[in-house]
Amino acid sequence: MSDAAVPPPYEAPPQTQPGYGYDQQYGMPRVQQYGLPMTHNQSTVIVTQPFPTMGVVVQPRPPDYTVASVLVCLFCFFPTGVAAIIFAMMASSQASGDEYQEARRSSTIARNLVIASLVIGIIAYVVTIALVRWFEHTLYKSLNSY
Repeated sequence: MSDAAVPPPYEAPPQTQPGYGYDQQYGMPRVQQYGLPMTHNQSTVIVTQPFPTMGVVVQPRPPDYTVASVLVCLFCFFPTGVAAIIFAMMASSQASGDEYQEARRSSTIARNLVIASLVIGIIAYVVTIALVRWFEHTLYKSLNSY
């Protein structure tokens, strides 16, 4: 019989694990008391077990700006108002489907479109009133000059 077929002799595993503060027999369950000080090599080691923390993260539903979108669409500026309504409805449906990150993004876009519609609408009203006043003044002046 050749030497290559013979397995190596059995070696016992180490009996202690240095640095852990306790002796452990190989194959034997650990027996130690958690939270009590244990002395080893002239130092005190306190062994504790971490407790898992359970918590529920509640994310508030982002606003969808549906009412504001409809109002600016009717009274301010139609094109961006329609886009605001579309993004507001997307935010509402995404929040219902628990897709809060996408709903927050759609809600922010809807809010920005509502603000843009409001600003454009106010500017359009101011310009319209100024032009009407100017035309009235010009027309009144031209009619009174005859």
